[in-house]
Amino acid sequence: MIKLVVTTCDSMNIRPLLSHWKLATLFGGLAVLIAGSYYENLPDWDIGISLIMGLLTFWTAPLCIKWIYTRNWRMIPVGLFLAWFTIDASYCLYNAALGHTYFRDANWPASTVLYLLMGFVWSLDLFLKGRYESA
Repeated sequence: MIKLVVTTCDSMNIRPLLSHWKLATLFGGLAVLIAGSYYENLPDWDIGISLIMGLLTFWTAPLCIKWIYTRNWRMIPVGLFLAWFTIDASYCLYNAALGHTYFRDANWPASTVLYLLMGFVWSLDLFLKGRYESA
């Protein structure tokens, strides 16, 4: 069990996420989420949940995509847990803690699509690695 935790922490290196274009897409996405929270004026969507879910997605989605793409079978259950926590649990816990009315059935499909989309976008270097080295 301890070995799995150490392996998980080792593979959660955030250095690859600190490239300029990844940070620019993160801040652009957070700006859109925050603007959307003002525009839509929904009881379950505010700045807090936008920041929490946006930052968790930035941190965990590329890892989950990486573990699936590289067929790291030992880490896939950890990735599924991280995805569930980011997509659903953080949303429910945040809104329940603040006493907001929340729409879980409406949130999880949209959040799942955005999670996977951004996981693929922030993992482009993984997919393109080696494609241009032989050219």
